[in-house]
Amino acid sequence: MMESAKKGLVIGCEFPVKTTVIEDVTAKWGKAAKTEYVAAAKGTYSEYAKQKIVLGFNKGSQIFEARTFDSKLSAVTLSKANEIYGKPAYTNTSNGETVIGYVVSKELKILLVFTLPADKNSDPILDHYSVLYPSGTINSMADDPGREW
Repeated sequence: MMESAKKGLVIGCEFPVKTTVIEDVTAKWGKAAKTEYVAAAKGTYSEYAKQKIVLGFNKGSQIFEARTFDSKLSAVTLSKANEIYGKPAYTNTSNGETVIGYVVSKELKILLVFTLPADKNSDPILDHYSVLYPSGTINSMADDPGREW
């Protein structure tokens, strides 16, 4: 996951963040199953259900976030992620999820989203993860500094 993230990619998606526009994806994958603006995330998100990918893009069509919901991710637990990647730079728990984030490079971050277990003793399982290009969320015209995580 981390090696792909260094290239701006998530598992199952050939379109890197920062250097891809949503029109490139539409030309290859067709129309998204669902597209909606998410104010809190600072952009529009398109869901490609067949590929299990969600892409976030800004007003200039630049993809700033790629999320994968690949079924292989369920093999990753929170304790395993902490063991492999170490202490996260970002941690947040809300809405039944724990999110941990790591800095991939000067421009990219990776966010791992775990579902909280029903049994408080069990180890949360990775639901999805994303690669984020925070600079792609900045809106200078609206004096909006964008999203950090």
